[in-house]
Amino acid sequence: MVLDSVNLVKHRTYCFVILVLIALILVNTNIKSDKTWNRNLQISPYENDMELSVFEAHSRYKVQRTNYMDHDPITIMGNLDFLAQATSEGWPGVGSKANPIIIKNLEIISSGGFETAISIWDTNLFFQLTNCILTEAFEIISLHNVENANISHNVVRNTNRGNFPERTGIVLFGGSSNTILNNTVDNCEWAIRVEVNSKDNFIFNNTLYDCNSGISLDSAHNVTISRNVVYNNGPDGGINLRGSTNSVISDNQIFDNEGDGLILFASRYNLIHNNTVINNSGAIALVDISTDNEVSENLLTGNVGGLQVWGSDRNLLTHNEIGNGHQDGLVIGSGGENIVSFNIIYNNFEGIGIVERSFNNLIYNNTIFNNPAVGIYLADECNDNSITGNTIYNNSDGIRLYISSSNSILNNSFNNNRGYGMLLLSLSDNNLISYNEISNNTNYGIQIEDSDFNVIRNNDFIGNGFGNSEGSSQASIFLAQNEKNNKFIFNFWDDWASSDLNGDGIGDNPYTIDGGFQDNYPLVSQDLSLVSDTITEMVYIFPLSDVILKDRVKIEWTPSYDVFEHEVMYTLYYSVDNGENWILLVENIIENYWMWDTRDVSEDSYCILKVVARCSEGIERELIMGSPVLIDNHGPPVDFSMLIVVCAIILIIPEFYLGRRFSKYLTRMRLEPSIHSEGVENP
Repeated sequence: MVLDSVNLVKHRTYCFVILVLIALILVNTNIKSDKTWNRNLQISPYENDMELSVFEAHSRYKVQRTNYMDHDPITIMGNLDFLAQATSEGWPGVGSKANPIIIKNLEIISSGGFETAISIWDTNLFFQLTNCILTEAFEIISLHNVENANISHNVVRNTNRGNFPERTGIVLFGGSSNTILNNTVDNCEWAIRVEVNSKDNFIFNNTLYDCNSGISLDSAHNVTISRNVVYNNGPDGGINLRGSTNSVISDNQIFDNEGDGLILFASRYNLIHNNTVINNSGAIALVDISTDNEVSENLLTGNVGGLQVWGSDRNLLTHNEIGNGHQDGLVIGSGGENIVSFNIIYNNFEGIGIVERSFNNLIYNNTIFNNPAVGIYLADECNDNSITGNTIYNNSDGIRLYISSSNSILNNSFNNNRGYGMLLLSLSDNNLISYNEISNNTNYGIQIEDSDFNVIRNNDFIGNGFGNSEGSSQASIFLAQNEKNNKFIFNFWDDWASSDLNGDGIGDNPYTIDGGFQDNYPLVSQDLSLVSDTITEMVYIFPLSDVILKDRVKIEWTPSYDVFEHEVMYTLYYSVDNGENWILLVENIIENYWMWDTRDVSEDSYCILKVVARCSEGIERELIMGSPVLIDNHGPPVDFSMLIVVCAIILIIPEFYLGRRFSKYLTRMRLEPSIHSEGVENP
């Protein structure tokens, strides 16, 4: 029994030792894990802690850190000072590319005011500022004319923003070839600023939030901004550029900002590519002469405004997805020569807006659907734009023009819109609407109101107006009395079954359009291979019959159109013998007018005119004036009244002057005899 007791004590002792060793191993393992985390301080350890901000997460683990050193603010002035401080501080490295100076694991809490946590001036030494926590400075990291810096894995924060609202997290003034990488910046006025002709800098993988502005470039060039997370910032938004050029902004996540997600002011030649922009005031804006930029393959969703271009030209906006916004998906105001192509635009209030005197823009191959107002609209003198190859469906109206002229609307599809397929309003004149498919729109396929000289040709009208109680046609025109020059030709109307006795593919009877117009050349099939080449008739615009012509006059007629759009040329003749002999005026012109000098014609001649239209395939039509016009170059009789007045003045004034002198002479002569006869007795 004694032996058993001794063995029991030994057994218990062995167990206790084993348990102590196990505990020591576990404690040592935890310590090693904590040290490993400190050597690789990054955002990633806190990605799973969604309730804490990045800075709060750092603060939470601060008590566990053993290798962060409190430090006073640092100011470095030039290369020599940098090397001297590196030696005294024990910072490793010599400032070369292969062996950069490394400043790391510092915690600097500035005293506030206008102090800087780390300020480095006028150096081109290679160095790294990494794994530091820096707070409470006016400019927390400030680099002036610095090259070759690597600012990475730092936490930068201002906790007293209310008292010092203009604090900046990281700022570069001048300098080049700097990298700002994997930093977290919050609660500053500007998270990152790059300005004063800084160039060739890189801003990668930073997390920027709760600032007034995320990333700001001012007169900076060749900057690459990529893979940053920018969110919950203030009125200046996520990323903004002012006067900056040749920068690449790509693969960023920009969301929940009070201002625009990304905005350019007077900035050129920048690429904005493959960014995700969600729930901002505006998605992307190019304003104030921001020209020659490319905005491509971005996802813009849930923003108040979508992609906006104001006062800016020659931008390429392509392959973007723009959806679920509260205003226009894409808008161009006072801009020209922009290309909008291959975008998908949906569930915004309006799809694409071209407004305020925007000229020569190309809207090409976009898909626009489910916008409750309108797919595309042009308003307020937007002229000479091309709307081509777009697919537009399930909007209120497909396309709407208001006071916009000379636009080309070609090869689009306007289908299943709840209102009109196309709507032209209020002085939208001289537009060409051709080769569009206009189908299954609830109201008219096209309605024209108070607009003139539009050509609607070679379109397919299918199944429109099924919810229209105002008329029986697929098209409608409401015009003022003197607006009668809209032309419908060569359109296919699926609700019209006209005969075609000569088999040329053109119906023998016109298609009636509500409002008193008609298509005189309706196609009997959508298949143009079944149509024979033909050109349309012409009508004289000036002169009409029974007018008097003199000097130089403009002879004008309506154009002749070829069903296949072959070129049509005109030859103009006149005759003074009622058409027995024709005298050539001009031949093979493409304009439908000619300036005629009637002084080459004998005076008091009665002339008739003939125009011959001929397409490039040899099809001809001629237009002969019904009644002659009088050529009268005599002019009105000469008015001699002014000449008589001038002559009278010339004659009367000298006569008046000479008359006065002659009167004086006679008076003197009458007096002279009495003077000479004084003292002589009269006989």
